[in-house]
Amino acid sequence: MTASHFSRDSASQSSIDGDSIASFRLRERLFPESPEALIPSIHFVGVCGSGMKSLVDVICDAGWHMTGSDFSQNENTWKELRRRNLFRLQDVSDWNTRVSCNLLIYSAAVPESDRFRQLAYENNVPQLSYVEALARITNSSDGIAVCGTHGKSSTTSLLSHFMQAAGVHATTFCGAQQVSDGRSGRLGLDDVVIVEACEFREHFLQFQPKQICLLGIEPDHFDCFPTLNHAIGAYDRFIQSLPANGTLTVNWDCKASRDLALQYESNQQGRVVSYALSNPAATWTAHRDGRSVLIYESGQKVLEGSFPLPGEHALRNLLAAIATLSASVRVDERIASSIQEYRGLKRRFEVVREISERVVIDDFAHHPTEVRVTLETARRHYPDSHLVCYFQPHQVSRTRALLHEFAHSLQLANEVFVLPIYAARETISELQETTAKELANLVAQLGTKSEFLTSLDPIRTRLETTPLTKELIITLGAGDIAQIHDDRT
Repeated sequence: MTASHFSRDSASQSSIDGDSIASFRLRERLFPESPEALIPSIHFVGVCGSGMKSLVDVICDAGWHMTGSDFSQNENTWKELRRRNLFRLQDVSDWNTRVSCNLLIYSAAVPESDRFRQLAYENNVPQLSYVEALARITNSSDGIAVCGTHGKSSTTSLLSHFMQAAGVHATTFCGAQQVSDGRSGRLGLDDVVIVEACEFREHFLQFQPKQICLLGIEPDHFDCFPTLNHAIGAYDRFIQSLPANGTLTVNWDCKASRDLALQYESNQQGRVVSYALSNPAATWTAHRDGRSVLIYESGQKVLEGSFPLPGEHALRNLLAAIATLSASVRVDERIASSIQEYRGLKRRFEVVREISERVVIDDFAHHPTEVRVTLETARRHYPDSHLVCYFQPHQVSRTRALLHEFAHSLQLANEVFVLPIYAARETISELQETTAKELANLVAQLGTKSEFLTSLDPIRTRLETTPLTKELIITLGAGDIAQIHDDRT
């Protein structure tokens, strides 16, 4: 199909400015009781979270008033938010709900006892969770949800990039920031929404998309899914929510995903589009030849372009985005030329510094599979460098459940330094250090020099020293480890 598959609101035929159409449509969905009201004002609680930033970007594009609060003291994050015209509130005393707020949106990590949420309740200010807000915006649109254990942010970003190249201006919610412009969200003129749909607490079940891209399923989020089968069950329920004419794009290299797709297809519920790097039975396949990427549909070469991002995982995400795109947009030379223009996401094998004999890379990897592919990619692209890995595990439950898998992934480095576990949604406990020490010991038992560090300070010290040999430093984790790079900007 061509881009005309996506229809624009009938208002676009009038003289109304395109930005106003998109803003009004957004207002209709977030404020269904009074879409004609004056410019809305929204307060975000937990505004520094990566997902919330995408919603801030979209609201900024709409030109609405925004305030925000968060426990984070990261001034670089607050500086970014101020550039989006969001005003920071330090305390509830700064907030006049009677005159300055139509809606409060809170992140999943914010409890009902939060002072801002309590004040909103007392003053009858409506409240939505971040996921509820995204669902309101997405569910009345031509929604495309990207889900799976790995690669959600990258695939969401790539899909949005290719849609733009094809002339479809989609609203996008991505859980990471673009390297090119620092944005993670965008308000689009067309009534198409691309959303990164997270499986945590089965949040993705609140979405009702017309199309789902399933990237793969592995054990994760053990505080929600005690076993892999629990996770597969949640993904199955999400797939079953597709409409009769829906489309499911699936990673054919992943058995769990493939089995769900075959079941979905056998029930004649909708269309399945398959992609794979290893399984030749898939419709969409790809391989690299140096920097050149070749994309095939049913064995016939469709695209060839230069792709700047390294690693097999990056190629897999690229293929997932193109396969998903193919269900509604013609894949042609516009897409081929846009492949080389894509610059990736922050904290996704991001080269943050390259001075003399040292390269410093930062990555969000916090699962053994992600750690392994990141270090394998580093080995291939910097074969002569001494590879030093600083790893900040994310959540005690995940680290304990996958302790041996983490150790085997980390031993791909020459030196490994393990930091205390970033607790995220968990209660602070001594397990953050004892489990991290256990992981460091396991890596050492596998023959790789490994050490437990109590803080980020030794990393800062190493970055200030001159390396004796060619050195590649990689910082890994989904916690606050990236702040050491912010400190130097």
